Amino acid sequence: MKTHIKAIIAALAITAGTAFAAVPTGTPVFTNPTNINNQFYPFTPGAYRLYIGASEGVPTAAVYVCTDETRTFVFNGQNVVTRVLREINYERGKLIEFTDNFFAQADDGTVYYFGETVYNYDEDGNIADNHGSWLVNGPTLPTDPASTATAGAPTIYMPANPEVGDVFFPEDTLPFVHERDQVKKTGKVVVARGTKYRDCMQIEESSQISTGKELKWWARGVGVIRTQGINEHSQLAASSFRQP
Repeated sequence: MKTHIKAIIAALAITAGTAFAAVPTGTPVFTNPTNINNQFYPFTPGAYRLYIGASEGVPTAAVYVCTDETRTFVFNGQNVVTRVLREINYERGKLIEFTDNFFAQADDGTVYYFGETVYNYDEDGNIADNHGSWLVNGPTLPTDPASTATAGAPTIYMPANPEVGDVFFPEDTLPFVHERDQVKKTGKVVVARGTKYRDCMQIEESSQISTGKELKWWARGVGVIRTQGINEHSQLAASSFRQP
């Protein structure tokens, strides 16, 4: 009986190790960080994604633009050049958020997140606050919001080869920002606004600083195509990315 128990424990340990093997744990190496060709999160300067949805019954729209801009961060004694993804969010046609996100790809194909600068707008179109801003090494440029939180290291935004069961934390600077992602499904066919996408992955997002969970569907070669949260949802309406 003891032999069987030991065998079961050993098998479970092997299975657990396999499930989380795709998420790197060591210090990333960035040789050519602006060459972002991750299968689920590609980045091409000039490319875009447009999302249409609703939040609490209010119509929403979001535009994600892969700019040709870059920003350099110091990490592990190295200057790492990141790409700038510009995110613009609207409610009822009014601007509510303008964000610059900073990404770099490590040599193993994992995309790392170096932070974001966030500008939230009130109903009159004025900047209300910068809640959600965080950067590796904190605010270092005159244009960075003074309230920007400081992160000691970049976070994993998308593993190179995500597998079911993988867990990673794209935002992990408590108490300012926190996001836990878990891969729930892979290899699925998903429809977004009439377009069928194959080989999709479902990720469940949760946070220690907010309630509820959000599901996101990612299509290989495209990125996020659908999101579903509590009383909110969105779908990819137009994009310059195409599946291979």
